[in-house]
Amino acid sequence: MAIFAWLSCLSDGKGLLSPFADAFNFGPLVDSNRSVQALIEVVLEHWPGQWKHLSESDAPQEAGFLNVNIDKSYHQLGWYPRWSFSETVKRTVLWYKSIHSGASPLASCLLDLSAYQELCSDK
Repeated sequence: MAIFAWLSCLSDGKGLLSPFADAFNFGPLVDSNRSVQALIEVVLEHWPGQWKHLSESDAPQEAGFLNVNIDKSYHQLGWYPRWSFSETVKRTVLWYKSIHSGASPLASCLLDLSAYQELCSDK
């Protein structure tokens, strides 16, 4: 079973306007890495449905473990993710549900960004 670093696309902006003019990774902490099955189970907590595991155990795997290394962002910019795995998945699912219900994608992004920035300013 492969384990992946599930990304949240929000940042507090520190890396986006960096004077370092270099590439930085923004992603989860290592303890937020989860299997695809674990991700789906959390998604289903917020948007009920069903899924069926269809992968073949003898099929080739891309990798057993994938991780985004955020050390550079942490050490040079002081950036670290503020949302847990569960919170990130919940907010991602709620975003998709709101868009599915007819909400503006931009307005939904701005709401999440505002909530994330408020959390960042509290720390």
